Amino acid sequence: MNSPFEPCGPHLAANKFSFPRFDSERHLLRRRLVRELEQGRARGRRVLFIQGQAGQGKSSLVVQYLVSAQLPFSWYQLGPEDSDPVFLLSAARWLAQGVSLISLPPP
Repeated sequence: MNSPFEPCGPHLAANKFSFPRFDSERHLLRRRLVRELEQGRARGRRVLFIQGQAGQGKSSLVVQYLVSAQLPFSWYQLGPEDSDPVFLLSAARWLAQGVSLISLPPP
């Protein structure tokens, strides 16, 4: 399979796979929301959907949850180019086949 960074593969920017760093001294800790996400996982929920306006801390919340739960994960940042289903499915296929899972150290 072609690398997404080669001209003949889908053109994916490297930052689409970069998750935001969380600094507990600079970011708002969302203990209640993280606890709710952990409870959902304990009940067997495996899909996470968070919706909100830009700048409301959705990505920071997800990173807090992943660090707290010590779950390996892959990160993909959706953008306007993902409205093309061929592009999105190509990126998803590449992500599923070629990207290692990330493990963060516990807090």
